[in-house]
Amino acid sequence: MSSSVHYPSASLKPHREESLQSGHLWIFSGALQQPPHWIEPGGLVDVKSSTGKFVARGYYNPHTDIAIRILTNDIEEAIDREFLRRRIRSAIELRQIFDADRTNTYRLIHSEGDGLPGLVVDRYADILVAQIHTAGMDRLRPLLIDAFMEETGATGMLFRNEGQSRRREGLELEEPVVAAGIVPDHLTPGMVRKRVSSLINVINARLYGNMPGTSGF
Repeated sequence: MSSSVHYPSASLKPHREESLQSGHLWIFSGALQQPPHWIEPGGLVDVKSSTGKFVARGYYNPHTDIAIRILTNDIEEAIDREFLRRRIRSAIELRQIFDADRTNTYRLIHSEGDGLPGLVVDRYADILVAQIHTAGMDRLRPLLIDAFMEETGATGMLFRNEGQSRRREGLELEEPVVAAGIVPDHLTPGMVRKRVSSLINVINARLYGNMPGTSGF
């Protein structure tokens, strides 16, 4: 982290920073003094108060009512690979409450709840299935792939970017794609803990859907 990190800025109308200071993670377009049209959809931005004071850092999209989604309120925190790795490590530590002998299938990243707005990642044994819903997260995709594979020890990562919310962000829907490692055609009961092994058909349907060549339904 470095205090020399700066991004293009967007200024809030008077007193609009108060909701952010109380923990709110969205900035609606009406809260901005002037939309920063020079920033591309998904571009990183420093949010400043009407008096020019740094408030938070996030990513911007001019196409949505939620203009900025907050990533950090720390001016020294750059949005880079290390930032993503810290968020992932925090999520992993939080999930240690689960009994590893009973389940290895759970939601690893739940968007704003884990400090990564617009991203959902489910873990099925050693396979990660990710959904990107926002332009800001889409721009971070290459860094996300590396960070997740390094931090989780997963053997494969699959993207299923089929949600209609992507259209509102100006993003295209995509066919499921293996982003890293190896993803098997289907999971078997022996690959998941016995607590959830009886749900293997449901898991495979969730993981693969109707992908060609898979056993999903």
